[in-house]
Amino acid sequence: MDDFDETGIWISEDGDVRLELRSGRFHERQNSLQLEYRGNFRVRACSIVFVDDLDGLATTGHFECDGLHLRGTVFRRLH
Repeated sequence: MDDFDETGIWISEDGDVRLELRSGRFHERQNSLQLEYRGNFRVRACSIVFVDDLDGLATTGHFECDGLHLRGTVFRRLH
């Protein structure tokens, strides 16, 4: 996965959550709950760790089969 580029817009398969990854920063928007999160992310191999700006809470996900798996949700990248 050395050549993998995680940046861009990722959308949950149900369309409810939008996740933007740019230059080590993330912006997540959950439409149904009207929530937004921002923070930093880092990638190592197939894993990605998100750290929220507000409370420093960390969440770990992973990339598999062209999808980003995070908190039981699969995200697909928009092209």
